[in-house]
Amino acid sequence: MGIDMKYKILFGILIVGLFLGGIFLGIKISGTEDDNEAFETLNKEDENLIYEEDATSVQTISKKYDIELVYEDNYTLCGETVTKKETIYDTTLEELKSNEEKKQEQEGKVYKIKEESNEKLVFSRNISENCPNHFIIILEENTINIYKDIDGETKNLYRKIDTQDKLLREDLKEELEKGIKIGSYEELNLLIEDLES
Repeated sequence: MGIDMKYKILFGILIVGLFLGGIFLGIKISGTEDDNEAFETLNKEDENLIYEEDATSVQTISKKYDIELVYEDNYTLCGETVTKKETIYDTTLEELKSNEEKKQEQEGKVYKIKEESNEKLVFSRNISENCPNHFIIILEENTINIYKDIDGETKNLYRKIDTQDKLLREDLKEELEKGIKIGSYEELNLLIEDLES
């Protein structure tokens, strides 16, 4: 075999080796790009899930959020809404809904979900009463009784003020005997200060 033939064989082996190396490198790069695309697609499709991988399996864990919890009580007789808000930290929407629905069931309160997201959960209900800011103040047997006005007919005693030692203005006394309706705690506190001074 001549030297030219040896060079041709060696050159042929080198070409085939480079060709196979190129194919291997191309497959390796293509596989990495496919893996990256698949990972990015997975993250875009479900941002709420985190994947933890151990030696045997892939486990799915729900992502936790800080969710604003809102309760709205809509009082239909006075047309006012009383809103309570708080932030529940490091929870999932499903976990928060489940806990709150159990609490509502225990307290015998029926709310409907008005809005829900990973940022806010709003429960709402209509109550056919006046809101807790409504009072009726009546002078009864030398005592000023302050009642919570539930629905215009039903009253719950809130506080008593003894007037035996106090001299009430005649116009105020007449109003108190008829009953004074108050629509806020601020008004109530001002009237109580006036009565106790």
